[in-house]
Amino acid sequence: MKNNRINLRLLCALSSILLVSNGLQAMTEVEKNVKKLLETGSCENCNLEGANLNNTNLEGANLANANLEEATLVNANLTGAKLKRVNLVNTNLTGAKLNKTNLVNANLINANLTGTNLTGANLVNANLTGANLTGANLKGAELTNADFDGADFDGANFTETNLASTYLRNVKNFTGANFRNAFFDHAILEEKNLKGARMRGASLEEVKKCVIMTDEEIISSGAKLKNATLPSGKKYLLP
Repeated sequence: MKNNRINLRLLCALSSILLVSNGLQAMTEVEKNVKKLLETGSCENCNLEGANLNNTNLEGANLANANLEEATLVNANLTGAKLKRVNLVNTNLTGAKLNKTNLVNANLINANLTGTNLTGANLVNANLTGANLTGANLKGAELTNADFDGADFDGANFTETNLASTYLRNVKNFTGANFRNAFFDHAILEEKNLKGARMRGASLEEVKKCVIMTDEEIISSGAKLKNATLPSGKKYLLP
């Protein structure tokens, strides 16, 4: 009887070990990668599709070439993170801190960037087609060659940004968007209605390939243009 009890205990112990082992094996690739990211601060080239990274501190993290499609990073801290060529399609980045991050060639199609801090971020060649930038802060960001086709700029801050050669067709909403002292050199700005946009001190002198080509069209677009440089090179001095 005693031996039977011992054997039963051994069997239970072995069962527990097997359950733990099976549980570890059952961890998905994404779960393993999340664990790696949180422990090491790096997950370059890894799959984080659909991962829940809300409220996480990923300051300085290396996520270059990572797949974060449909991930949620609400209020996540990504200050100074490396996100070069990262896939952020349909990702929720509401309230996230992305200031001074490297987002060169990042794919942000339909990403939710509501209230996101992107000050000083590098978004050269980034694809932000259909992105929601409502209330986002992009002050001083580098946006050369970025694609904003169909994006929402409601209340976004583009102060002192470099929008050279950006694609700004079909932007849904310019209401309250601040482009003070921004540069639009060679930008494709096919919008006749810029009502609500604040462009004080902005440079529009080199806007090319766009529907708005003349000073008169810019002035009649509804944008606030005090001290802005018009396509002709003249300064707009009226309020």
